[in-house]
Amino acid sequence: MSATLSTYRKFIYKDDALELIKILEVNHIDYELADNSSRLDSSFGADVNNQEFELKIQKENFNKVEELEEKLVENDVQNVERDYYLFEYSDEELIEIILKKEEWSKFDYLLAQKILKERGKEISPEVLTVISKQR
Repeated sequence: MSATLSTYRKFIYKDDALELIKILEVNHIDYELADNSSRLDSSFGADVNNQEFELKIQKENFNKVEELEEKLVENDVQNVERDYYLFEYSDEELIEIILKKEEWSKFDYLLAQKILKERGKEISPEVLTVISKQR
């Protein structure tokens, strides 16, 4: 890979990264998945919360990959069951998901927006763009 790759997202579970990698491969987007997990076995005191997989892509592909992810989960967000845990979150908690979108799955991020919209607290695309640039 000739171009420099930058961290697009970090994952605790490798399976979550693999779903996104499938999208990257189908769309011929170069990537690297780095395993930054602790090398100690949990029986030796390693914490499962220290697992981390870092997915890197070219910075110029960030927006394209975000759009691909959104299309992938859009249908799931529209058809989610009402017993999904985010429906119990307060407006403030849902806004925090939007403010810290890199800490949440694309599904949870989009669902938080949908729930807020249903509650009459829609966040405009302009505000989302500003938040994204600030982060």
